[in-house]
Amino acid sequence: MNQLTEALHNISGAQHQYEVFSGANTHTPYLADTRQKYQRKLFDTLDEVLSRCDLRDGDDRFISSRLPRG
Repeated sequence: MNQLTEALHNISGAQHQYEVFSGANTHTPYLADTRQKYQRKLFDTLDEVLSRCDLRDGDDRFISSRLPRG
């Protein structure tokens, strides 16, 4: 493992960017807080999201605009 780490350091030259994985929320522990989970939402309900973006049942403008053409 040390050889692989050294090889990565030599390739990129940015030694400070690599570290051992110590958990998904090591750098963002506030994201793991289950009490705060429901307070981080942009909108309270899916209905509110749909009303604000003006999508309706069967409306495929959003999806079809992102499909590759050809």
